Amino acid sequence: MKSLLVHVSGGPGEAARIEAALKLARTFSGHLTFCQPAPPPLVAGGVAPGTLWSAVTFEDIALKSEEVRAEQRAKIEAKMANEDVPWDLQMVSGFAQEAFVAHSGLYDLAIVSLNEEDYPFAADGPFLSHVVTHAACPVLALPQDAGDFDPLGPALIAWDGSMEAASAVKAALGLLEKSSALTALSVGQIVGKPHLSELAQYLSRHNLSVTTDAVPQEGHISDTLVDAATRLAASYIVMGAYGHSRVLQTILGGETERMLRQSKVPVLFGR
Repeated sequence: MKSLLVHVSGGPGEAARIEAALKLARTFSGHLTFCQPAPPPLVAGGVAPGTLWSAVTFEDIALKSEEVRAEQRAKIEAKMANEDVPWDLQMVSGFAQEAFVAHSGLYDLAIVSLNEEDYPFAADGPFLSHVVTHAACPVLALPQDAGDFDPLGPALIAWDGSMEAASAVKAALGLLEKSSALTALSVGQIVGKPHLSELAQYLSRHNLSVTTDAVPQEGHISDTLVDAATRLAASYIVMGAYGHSRVLQTILGGETERMLRQSKVPVLFGR
């Protein structure tokens, strides 16, 4: 994980993102790129084109939007001036989530917040849901208070045998190799897909040892995963994020949606 992409929003989760990114960069001798999406000011301000109000205030909105982004950049520059990690800052044009995803192709990991509301400009749909299901690299989503994120700490793998879960494990291998302890947990039955024993065998070929556990499903799977991660003092959870064809089911109304909104533990999504 040499090349890390960090979302710039200026919101309450930004400090945690930067601290986690710095720790990851030091762990892997990596490079940070801060990505600041710049949506069109008319859209960002929520102003309907063609209205009298938009004609009068368009210039003011554009100026204010750039002032906000300039303040964000200045804060990052001041912070990074005293850090020992190589970095750059890039402003990309377009709607927040689409611009960020379009920029993710040549990165090993994207770092965002679990809180979707910390972006100061209106976005064309949920930022986090779009990023975790469309980014070209795995996505580490952090709660706002994740300043103590430890890349070397224990990790919990959420295993359901799906291709998405397998992709998440493969995408996270570099980080898993640094983990002090690995646990894989399946919730409910796995039918017609690779079981925990096969996951353990795969990881063993990468010289990784994992403790496996299977529990029946009682209540929400996401709650079970977060409770297990908390009990294990896991630094993060690795889990699959479903692709576009299942977004409405899993992101907007399912267990992944609950994880995105409620997890107090960092989650590394892969697909």
